[in-house]
Amino acid sequence: GARAGCEGLDVVKDIVSLDYGAFISSNYAFAGNNAAIVVAKESEPFNPHKFENCKIAITGLGAFCQIAKNSSELADAADSGKRYDLAPRRFYAARPELPKAAIIERLNPGKLDRRVDFSGMNPISMYATCAVKDALDCAGIKIARANCCGAALTACTSRGPSEEAHLNAVYQDESRKGDIACFSNITPNSTAGWVSKALEIKGANTTLTSAPNSSLQCLMYAAKILQNSEAKISVALAADEVYPQMLAGYSEIGKTCSDADAADFKIRLQNKSETLYAEGASAVVLERESDALARGAKIYATILAASANSFCDDFLGENSDPAPLVDLLNSLLKKASLKPADIDLILLSPCGNSQDAKILAAKNALFKGVPAYTANFNTAFLESASPLTTLCACLKNLDLKRPLKMPENCGESLGGWLSKESPKRILAFTSSHVGLNSAVIFER
Repeated sequence: GARAGCEGLDVVKDIVSLDYGAFISSNYAFAGNNAAIVVAKESEPFNPHKFENCKIAITGLGAFCQIAKNSSELADAADSGKRYDLAPRRFYAARPELPKAAIIERLNPGKLDRRVDFSGMNPISMYATCAVKDALDCAGIKIARANCCGAALTACTSRGPSEEAHLNAVYQDESRKGDIACFSNITPNSTAGWVSKALEIKGANTTLTSAPNSSLQCLMYAAKILQNSEAKISVALAADEVYPQMLAGYSEIGKTCSDADAADFKIRLQNKSETLYAEGASAVVLERESDALARGAKIYATILAASANSFCDDFLGENSDPAPLVDLLNSLLKKASLKPADIDLILLSPCGNSQDAKILAAKNALFKGVPAYTANFNTAFLESASPLTTLCACLKNLDLKRPLKMPENCGESLGGWLSKESPKRILAFTSSHVGLNSAVIFER
């Protein structure tokens, strides 16, 4: 029978056989994220979506982390050798026993940007909003009613927002009612919703939660939105928040490093999965190259080719085999009609443990002696945002005609050490313990 209170609803009570050519399934979620899919028979007539094989340009760079509140500060910090600090901010006053992490001080929404409404946001959403606003400002783009529907946002996060406020509301109340305001903030896509609402981004909105170091994949999705003619402006965003629940859980399974190692974050291949976590966000603005040139925008780089693969040989293991990553890089070079010698610079996102061995193995297999760069030793490991953060620091400093620098003694050598002053073709690639590999070739 019908559920209590639903007796009057006009629902089908008996199975009815009907012959439809197509149907639509839709879902409307928290934070303004709506999705729909149309499924049709193969024989059903339809007009296929036109895919435009156009060049995609990076016209805006944005960042927000402990050592920098925008991409210009990030470039300056990387150039000066500034590194994270381990001051016990925010929750450490109540939980001093938690492992060390590179934490951002408690933010005052009223002092971040008076043009943006940050009220109601959790930390990860504030970091993300600041990074996207910085990227849009860098690109010289103002989102308004006239262009808001042509602006898209693709976000990625490894863990998403903290669930502690929601869980406390549930378990500290005998009725277990919880708090709907808290609950709507714990979904990973809520951060993209907050950013879109604050900055009036009304176009396609997507959130990826694929794995650590997934922001290159996010960049690819954002580029596809432009090539599918679904937007004129496409923003790729990666955001991470560090919170007590996360640190305590990661400590239990051996993913946080000792205090001694935290004080000097570098590659330590002897450590199985320990790392020094950081929080913050990075964003890049993408446009079709023709659109960017038409409005006289500065182009930091164009995307020459991009690809990803996934190879998981052990669901519970570390997936340390470099072969799938090498295969991906070879296929990407072929796609771009390039040889390994055509690559001038490698961008990496080391997490400071044994996972970096396959990154180094892949680099040495194909690009031995090619200079490498990362901002991770300045910022510590931003779980999803590190690749975009490194890209922002790199492109900003190259635009300023500065040599790329890294702190000395970063552990296992990345090789080459930035011998070319003005790299033309830059390869960024990442991998994760779950076997997700991503790679992008940029051209300046």
